[in-house]
Amino acid sequence: LHHQICYLTFFFILQNNLGRLNMLWFLFTLSALFVTGNYANTVNVSVYYEGLCPFSVQFFKEQFNPSYDELESIMNLDLVPFGKANITEEDGKLSFTCQHGPAECYGSKVHSCALDLAQGDQGIRFVMCSMASPDATADEFSKKCAEDNNISWDDIQNCLKSGKADELLAANGKKTYSLKPKLAHVPTVVLD
Repeated sequence: LHHQICYLTFFFILQNNLGRLNMLWFLFTLSALFVTGNYANTVNVSVYYEGLCPFSVQFFKEQFNPSYDELESIMNLDLVPFGKANITEEDGKLSFTCQHGPAECYGSKVHSCALDLAQGDQGIRFVMCSMASPDATADEFSKKCAEDNNISWDDIQNCLKSGKADELLAANGKKTYSLKPKLAHVPTVVLD
């Protein structure tokens, strides 16, 4: 039931132009779960998104980024860059096809590496920075976001070249494919 409430709440937020008002509705819903004792100290929140999806970009810029500082203390956040991508494997090599093209797959790998390498909320802040930039998949912006959040750009590049990025993105795909109900909209936010 909680999953359904959260899917509906965020679907309503994303389909509406009342951003801040709807975020207040979400906060009210979240508060109600705490008051009723359904959650101990924090809520697990997963955000399934795509770097070049206009709705994901809008969500981060207009709703997530302005609200994160107010909410971070009451949630365990899991950012999952993958969305409606597809994975194929041929001769032991993983290949990805993303809804918005190869640049989005590359950006999802960069985000996956940054999230894996980050300490504390550095990875979250990297994604927030990247999604607020003019192009969430461009190296020039990703590099600056990494530097601003004390994540080594060289380490991200090593992650990309070593094949680790493919493993991380495949793991994100597995998480996304296991959603019930299945992912229908991007972004999707799940509370557990």
